[in-house]
Amino acid sequence: MDVQHEPINESVYRGQDDEAINSTNDDDDAHPMRRKLIRVALALVVVGFIVYAIIDSQRDNNIRRITLDFLNWVEENPAAGIFAFIGVYFTATILFIPGSLLTLGSGFVFANIFGLGLGVLMATIAVFVGASAGSIGAFLLGRYLLRENMKNVAAKYPVMLAIDSVLEKKGLRIVFLMRLSPVVPFNAINYILGITAVSLSHYSIACFGMLPGTIFYVFLGSSAGNLVDSASSGGGNRIQGIIVIVVGLIFGIAAV
Repeated sequence: MDVQHEPINESVYRGQDDEAINSTNDDDDAHPMRRKLIRVALALVVVGFIVYAIIDSQRDNNIRRITLDFLNWVEENPAAGIFAFIGVYFTATILFIPGSLLTLGSGFVFANIFGLGLGVLMATIAVFVGASAGSIGAFLLGRYLLRENMKNVAAKYPVMLAIDSVLEKKGLRIVFLMRLSPVVPFNAINYILGITAVSLSHYSIACFGMLPGTIFYVFLGSSAGNLVDSASSGGGNRIQGIIVIVVGLIFGIAAV
């Protein structure tokens, strides 16, 4: 018995293939556009907070007032305050809010809660964890938002390609030295390094370069509270407290 096959309509299959290809191309075009819109939105949010922080520092000082209120709350709630402090420092680092007041304030607050020695240790840990997490977050944001554009620009300039190559090969050493220097702007360099070829692992390890400066500024903050306590107590305690603070400051400056 002969089986009759209907002729294959090639135009139908060709039309289906063309439709599938066009659909795939539309999806491919949509994804870059969606990613671009997300990047623009994130960039606008970050830039908006940076502009607000700059304007606020010159006019209303709302950020400073909120920071001082937060530090008072931490002193009244030390257990939850340590974790809240880490979260706030993380957010402040990403949003370009200067962390100097938080660092100095943490030394003052934790020294009042735990005493000078333990207070400096607890404040140093809290600042270091919050600052490191925030700097890594800013680094990843900078890489996500601007790295691709940076590659296109760097390709036109051999000097920028050379700098990027050095940072890729010796990023750990260079970033670590940057972290040791108190002159390098902390918030800005987080985003700038995200644009370069520094690896995330090298960048994260280099965060330990912040420790000497962190200890120094925390100790400065804790010294203020210790001086107040010494002044209100007897002469012997006052002299002893001043000696401890002076020696600590000398070692702190030497470390930085």
